[in-house]
Amino acid sequence: MNTVLNVVLRTAFAIQVPGSLNFTILYLLPILVFLGLGLVQAKNAHISATLVVDRFGEFGQRVFKIFNSALILVCATVMAVGATNELLLSWGQSLGGVGALPIGPSWIFVPLGLAMVALRALWQLLVLVLVPGDHGTRLDPEAPGAKESLTDA
Repeated sequence: MNTVLNVVLRTAFAIQVPGSLNFTILYLLPILVFLGLGLVQAKNAHISATLVVDRFGEFGQRVFKIFNSALILVCATVMAVGATNELLLSWGQSLGGVGALPIGPSWIFVPLGLAMVALRALWQLLVLVLVPGDHGTRLDPEAPGAKESLTDA
C-alpha cells in the first residue's frame, strides 16, 4: 500500500511520501523475500531442473537429493549465521533521510527465513537418509529402458 500511495502521489501531484523507498527496502522486501523463501521451500514449490537427474535410477536420484539437501543445509546455515551477525551489528544504527529508520529490525526476517530453509533442508536430509522408499523418484520417459514417470498426473 505504501508503494501504491507513493506512485499515485508522484504521478498525480508530483510529490512523494517521505521515506517511502527506505521503508520499502528496509522492511517490506526482507519480509516478502525471506519469509516467502522459507514457505516455498517448506511446500516444495520451488523450481527444479531435473534434466540430468531424471536419467538416473532411484538410487542415483536419492544420492543427488541427499547431496542437494546437504548443500542447501550448509549454505542456508552459513548465511543465517552471517545474517544474524549483521543483525547484531546493525542494531541501533539508522538509515538517514527525512525519516530516520532503524536498520536493525529490518534484518530480523533475513536470518529467520534462512533458518526456516535450513530446518527444511535438515528435515529432507533426515527423511532421505533414515526413511526407506523412493521419495518421489522421477523417471525420464525418454531415457533408455524407462517405464513411465512416477510423478505424472
